[in-house]
Amino acid sequence: MSSAGSTMSIFSCAALGCGPDDSGLCGAACPTRPDKPADTRLRIEDQNMIPGLENFGANSGTQSQAASHYAVGLALSEAGETKRAMKAFEKAIRLDGSHGMAWYQLGCLYAECQELDKGLKSLNRAMTLLPDEAYVPYDMAFIFLEQGDLRKAAKAFKKVVRLNPEDVESWMNLANTLRQIGELDQAIGAYESGLAYDTSSAMAHYNLGTAYLEKYRVVDNTAGEDTAEKREGKEQVFQRAIVHFNRAIDLQDGDYPDALFNLAVANQDIGDWNSAAQCYERILELNSGNEEAKQALKTCRKKMPPQPAATAPSTLVTLNSLNAAPTLLPRNVSSRRSSSSSQSSGNGNPWSLAD
Repeated sequence: MSSAGSTMSIFSCAALGCGPDDSGLCGAACPTRPDKPADTRLRIEDQNMIPGLENFGANSGTQSQAASHYAVGLALSEAGETKRAMKAFEKAIRLDGSHGMAWYQLGCLYAECQELDKGLKSLNRAMTLLPDEAYVPYDMAFIFLEQGDLRKAAKAFKKVVRLNPEDVESWMNLANTLRQIGELDQAIGAYESGLAYDTSSAMAHYNLGTAYLEKYRVVDNTAGEDTAEKREGKEQVFQRAIVHFNRAIDLQDGDYPDALFNLAVANQDIGDWNSAAQCYERILELNSGNEEAKQALKTCRKKMPPQPAATAPSTLVTLNSLNAAPTLLPRNVSSRRSSSSSQSSGNGNPWSLAD
């Protein structure tokens, strides 16, 4: 996502190799906030030039004066003079209340100063004036996340991907947020939508694999008769998880500890201790000090049956085999239950979205 605003990071990226959470899985990986694009930056080597910019256009129309104060605000913001930058943007808005970018930049600075309600108010105004700019709801989504309002954050991310459907990172942030509020099927759909635009995103494949594994566990623990139809559906979900974990690992040339860990856990869920052990061994090749992998490998080796002369193929497949349709597991397999800077104007309610 190319944000035109602040660089605060609220939804930070999960570090590779972070280890499992309470569910036994490594958590979702989240894109970091990008820097401002160059077209919204104004570098002033000599800070003595700023007063001249403030006075530039003083005898011209109010819009020219507003533009001058906006330019000063950008320069001060870039120089780290946040409070002075906010005053400059406020002057621009007083002179020209329809200056959408001034409202936007002011909202980002309020958020940076942890004045989140004021930030949302300014960004709401910016979104009315800049209805086609995806970076405005994008920054609003991160404020909602910091406030803990996940449903509003999801709604904001939905607006982002409608305005910019090729933004894979926003699809991932939408999906991660939906997972946190328990909308697992919607989250899977969002991950798949992002991958439709970029099949080479290892992070998206990893997240989608984790979501499918979560769904497999939900189905596995659902009460009711264990019918052939239920088993087949469960096996299909499981195989999708395996495919996406392996794709993520291959895209990282085998160096993706979190994906390896979750692939190992998936194999443990179906009692495939040999394949799980292979994953833990690979993690330890990458980081010999990974204590979770060491302990898990010991458990796998204790539970591994004697190796027959011919063994079933491991689920740690090669990249070439991922292009084929997933092979279903045998139906009798046992499973372990476990827990831009353009200026435009517009009206209307920017939040009148269908969920």
